[in-house]
Amino acid sequence: MIKNKVNIIWGIICLLGLLCFLPPSALATTTEVMLPKVYKGNIDVSGWLLSEKLDGVRGYWTGTALLSKHGIAFHPPKAFTHGLPPFAIEGEI
Repeated sequence: MIKNKVNIIWGIICLLGLLCFLPPSALATTTEVMLPKVYKGNIDVSGWLLSEKLDGVRGYWTGTALLSKHGIAFHPPKAFTHGLPPFAIEGEI
């Protein structure tokens, strides 16, 4: 009986240890993305950067990783993410 409990405890410890080696995308959940809204003219947008909506993929930059709106990790070349800010942003890729 005690041996069985010890085996169960070790099994749980091993499973938790394996979770440490999973890539972040394996544990990702859906990322809450901001939905587009109609501009009503009541917000000062001077200094903002924007572009026309084109057919592409919605992306979410966490500050260190690029994810889809469903939390799936993209693995772009370093040149693509070079210069992105150390904080979260989202938009069309």
